[in-house]
Amino acid sequence: MMRRLLPLGLLAACASQSLPLAPGDDGGSRGGFGFGLPAFGSGTAARPVAATQAPELPLEPADEVRLARLKETVAAALFDAFAAGGADRTMIASSASVLTAAPLPLTDGPIAGRYRCRTLKHGGPVPFITYGWFDCAVKEGKDGLTLSKPDGSQRMAGRLFRAPGLGADGLSALAYAGTEYHQGEKPVPYPEGRNEVGLFERIGENRFRLLLPEPGVEGRLDVIELERIGERGA
Repeated sequence: MMRRLLPLGLLAACASQSLPLAPGDDGGSRGGFGFGLPAFGSGTAARPVAATQAPELPLEPADEVRLARLKETVAAALFDAFAAGGADRTMIASSASVLTAAPLPLTDGPIAGRYRCRTLKHGGPVPFITYGWFDCAVKEGKDGLTLSKPDGSQRMAGRLFRAPGLGADGLSALAYAGTEYHQGEKPVPYPEGRNEVGLFERIGENRFRLLLPEPGVEGRLDVIELERIGERGA
């Protein structure tokens, strides 16, 4: 019985919160959801590095809305995943551990490099889907950081940048804006394709997460788990 009640508890806890996604004017951290999830983008402040000082990228109005309601999207997606009777709760718990990990300063270590990544989809017609590990990369150039997943049938490419008003201050989190494309297609720059936006955070020495609310393909929330495995070209 407790396992069936868990989603309702999660949703009720989130519904009781009215905290904004963006940090307060005093620069303090934001409150969490009330059920273990961190306040996204609320890691300890640290000295910025060049990689986190890229110019801000204007977002489409609809994409700003998607990021602004990230908190509500996470709660609804978790509700769908846990409420599904046939869902693999072990896999859902593994995904929840990625979501609940406290964000760390981005400046705790390098960001650019080779990664392996996997996509965890939550909510929607199929409540929970876990994909295998694929190659990803973060590169640093004159316009800052770019993130790409050039492997697998569903691919992505975009930029990481500062968006202070949406919780991506460049110290504890970066915003992501890019496009989704399929195998056999060429990537199209944002905002000229199938747009995706999200929040990129460090959750370990070489571990990161990218939260993509309301993705264009399957589900309410994509959680991209990323593990840095070396320097680019190593």
